Amino acid sequence: MNKFIIGLALAVGISTAANAIDYTVVTDTTYNIDQETTATEFGVTASHEGIELSLLPTLSWDDSKISDIELSAGYTITVFDTVDVTPYGEIHFNDSFATGDKIIGFKTSYKF
Repeated sequence: MNKFIIGLALAVGISTAANAIDYTVVTDTTYNIDQETTATEFGVTASHEGIELSLLPTLSWDDSKISDIELSAGYTITVFDTVDVTPYGEIHFNDSFATGDKIIGFKTSYKF
């Protein structure tokens, strides 16, 4: 699995030289009131011409461990000038890089 992540990073790095790729650093910190735990999902999202790839590990503040690594890909399709639809897929891995949930879905957005 480590070879896969390294290969993905190299592929993104090599394609950066050939194309203008937009990178975004993202974070999302949550506090679970029932379990009294805090976690931060952080990582990098790369996008180019509607294609979006992201690598987002989740860090638990309580035990300082990575509990979930999310690898996702999606493609944004403009249906109308104000409506976008993005089919996407996610694969989750645990801290030992064992495969977890596999999710497919679509997001919609409406611009006012």
